[in-house]
Amino acid sequence: MIKLAKNEGKKFEEDFKRSVPEWCWCNRYKDGTANFKGDKNENVRFQAHNICDFEVFAKDKLFLLELKSYQGVSIPLSGIRKNQLEGMIKASRYKNVIPYFLLNFRGIQRVYAIKIQTLYEFIGTTTRKSIPLKWCIENGIEIPSEQKRTRFRYNLEILFSEQIEESEVKESKGWKYKELKLGV
Repeated sequence: MIKLAKNEGKKFEEDFKRSVPEWCWCNRYKDGTANFKGDKNENVRFQAHNICDFEVFAKDKLFLLELKSYQGVSIPLSGIRKNQLEGMIKASRYKNVIPYFLLNFRGIQRVYAIKIQTLYEFIGTTTRKSIPLKWCIENGIEIPSEQKRTRFRYNLEILFSEQIEESEVKESKGWKYKELKLGV
């Protein structure tokens, strides 16, 4: 049997899941193509369109997290699906639901958590075709990581603990959004 090399994005997802603190509940949504028999990628009938990769329940907050991993110093907007953006924006209206995109810049080994509202506003106002690293540094939360041999361990306590404290102070103010025409 031939063993295929793992996609770097899948490695990021695995490392993320292993990094979730024990006091949090984590669920990975299934993705990919399927048919009526349930076989993968054969006689494709429909494609799953989840709004995110993971949901993490931390204390009384539900984090919706979409993970993106790229080699360069920018993340192409073409990698963000319209249904993800709209679904996470709609979910953010609910009390205690906190959606983020986690952007992994593999080339420099940095990960940034970007609130969905911040990303939505950026996409709605930019003429760029990608999200630059500099913008992530200015607008996101850096997730510290430690490389263990070839894989990474992320300090997700920073994201979950700080955001729980912040949302307890603010208590969801019913953030509103306008429909965006996305060329994504």
